[in-house]
Amino acid sequence: MAETRGWLEEAVAASLGVLDKRLLAHGSAIVNTLQQLAGAAGIAIMFSIMGATSEGYIHTGEAIGPAIAEGTQQAYLVGCLFVLVSLVAALFLPRRTIPGGVPLPTAESKRC
Repeated sequence: MAETRGWLEEAVAASLGVLDKRLLAHGSAIVNTLQQLAGAAGIAIMFSIMGATSEGYIHTGEAIGPAIAEGTQQAYLVGCLFVLVSLVAALFLPRRTIPGGVPLPTAESKRC
């Protein structure tokens, strides 16, 4: 979790930075809810892919152990595809600046 803290803070700050102060609590609640839903959906998708692929291998006569290994590999490949799509999408996030043209502080600049 420590590895994701830096970029996750920036993504949350960027999404909440456009809200009025009176809406920050609502925005934070929505972001937290979406994080929980996305995590649950990701787990469900990964296990569904693993189960479906493993079942297909078992029906073709493969032993259970190798079938589960193939299903797990397929699930990880799909997970990696989701990560790559997310990284490409992150490249298109707008970079906000303060009206004077100075970039907003980032999480790394706060640590120094």
